[in-house]
Amino acid sequence: MSVDIEDIDANAYAGRVFADAIRAFGVRHVVVSPGSRSTPLTMAVARQPDLCKHVVLDERSAAFCALGIAKREGMPVVLICTSGTAVANYYPAIVEAHHGQVPLLVVTADRPPELRDCGAGQTIDQVHVYGRSVRHFHELGVPEPRKAYGCYLRDAIQHALRASVGPSPGPVHLNFPFREPFPSHSGCYEGDALDGLVEQVCRPCGTIFPAGVDASPREGDRRELRASFGRGDVPPKALLVFGSGDSLACDKASRRIGRIASRKGWVVLADALSPLRNLVDVPVVRFYDAVLRNPGHVGALKPDLVVQFGSLPTSKPLRKALTEWAVPVVLVADGLVNYNALRLPVSGVLSYRDAADWLESSDTIRQDALQAYSGQWMGLDRSCESRYISCFEASTEATCKGESAWAWHLCESIGGDCQLMVSNSNPVRDFEFFWRGNPHVRRVFCNRGANGIDGVLSTAWGTALGSAIPTVLVTGDLAFLHDSNAWLTASHHAGGGRLCVVLVDNHGGGIFEHLAVADGSLTFEQYFATPHTVDIGSLCAAYGVQFWDCGDWEEACARVSCFLEGKGPDLQCMRMACDRKSGASLRTRLQDETARV
Repeated sequence: MSVDIEDIDANAYAGRVFADAIRAFGVRHVVVSPGSRSTPLTMAVARQPDLCKHVVLDERSAAFCALGIAKREGMPVVLICTSGTAVANYYPAIVEAHHGQVPLLVVTADRPPELRDCGAGQTIDQVHVYGRSVRHFHELGVPEPRKAYGCYLRDAIQHALRASVGPSPGPVHLNFPFREPFPSHSGCYEGDALDGLVEQVCRPCGTIFPAGVDASPREGDRRELRASFGRGDVPPKALLVFGSGDSLACDKASRRIGRIASRKGWVVLADALSPLRNLVDVPVVRFYDAVLRNPGHVGALKPDLVVQFGSLPTSKPLRKALTEWAVPVVLVADGLVNYNALRLPVSGVLSYRDAADWLESSDTIRQDALQAYSGQWMGLDRSCESRYISCFEASTEATCKGESAWAWHLCESIGGDCQLMVSNSNPVRDFEFFWRGNPHVRRVFCNRGANGIDGVLSTAWGTALGSAIPTVLVTGDLAFLHDSNAWLTASHHAGGGRLCVVLVDNHGGGIFEHLAVADGSLTFEQYFATPHTVDIGSLCAAYGVQFWDCGDWEEACARVSCFLEGKGPDLQCMRMACDRKSGASLRTRLQDETARV
């Protein structure tokens, strides 16, 4: 079929090929930030009915919103922005996606080569602007209305998407140079000539369902494990440690491996960010942080082997014990990520799939020793739980209003299905220390790639956007204020998702109260604690968000329960005011007292 290229706008053609190529790959969600230079991409995406489009004004918020969607979906989400500093504002979320192995396709519009390095407006150096934080970068050629260009563009887009999902998932970056003029109305993106050329380019694509690539060592490591432990059997004092892992693939693999371990009787230590903490059919050690604060327990519980799934939990006592034990470790992770932060002796590196196969086919060398070892751990775990029950159920000011108490009381009160996101800093630590587990929590999210507090609210909104299950976010006040502009995004997507924020407001950076420099001086308050004077209720009202100031955790959790029952607006915030200094001392006292079991 011949096509008259004189009737085709080159920019519109590039936009059409882009939109059709990402749709063919299986992309469902596109997050767009408004801008002029990205007009060809935005207009083409807007007219593609098979794509879910989300328009977010603030580029930093947009990128974290896309991150949240990608975490939930387990598929690449496309980000589109104009040139200049808009590109730089994506960077924090790209860093998080890089370390958290979250697939994103970042698409930035740019000036053509002749307008660079000459003082043209809104122009920065966008070539490799994200450095080593992306899995793949490619600068595309200036659009031409020719079939050869369309085929090149299609392949470049789909190669980038494949790179984003394997072997080590993460962000990729495509830079699009566009010459003016830009097609100004939707009619420029239609017409027989343009339709015919796009069909020639994109029709052979078909639908692509990326399965990812397993690049972890396989048979060689299995042979090493057999040599180390005899026929591949697992020693009786094997410790399976599950850290954070909120990707969809990690979530599913962890559940499978946890059930295998439960059936075999092995000891499982599960971070609250692991899905295993919330499974009722997998017995796990939850309060290992308190157990391992007792030096006597550390010596008595020394394992023969540690199987570490993903990154390690936050717990410093656990990390200290692992370092002291210095026993062989098998690292389990998908992709080429080294999670051996403690530099332990590594006996093997397996993918989640291989680890499941190995554990499924393995037997324990001595069942009697396994039962005794497992019994030690579970007995101490139950004793710690009993001590925490006594502490948290006592009607004292500290347990009713203390900042650490949210994890205990919220866990007890959630009675409807939800997704739970927890901010970094103190909330994620209290989550690990005190969360007992709740089967109604279907997924747990936390930006543990780079452990930052930026973009927390936007990421939470991304997990809620388009989901049938509501999201509950627990965050501190500084993380909340750092990303409060995310409410602008959420309020513009009325009906797109349901998000409830539980705001633990300790009036500053409470995590710094555990530092040696926390002497209560003016210097500490000014340079570390950084207390704020923001009226949270007025801030929420400005964005149209329902706000409650709660008197204690019982009231806050009751309001969360009502939210999960579908009562009230889709966007809600419950603030619980806490004392920063007493909160730090309560956390330490609870852990130290429980460690005496």
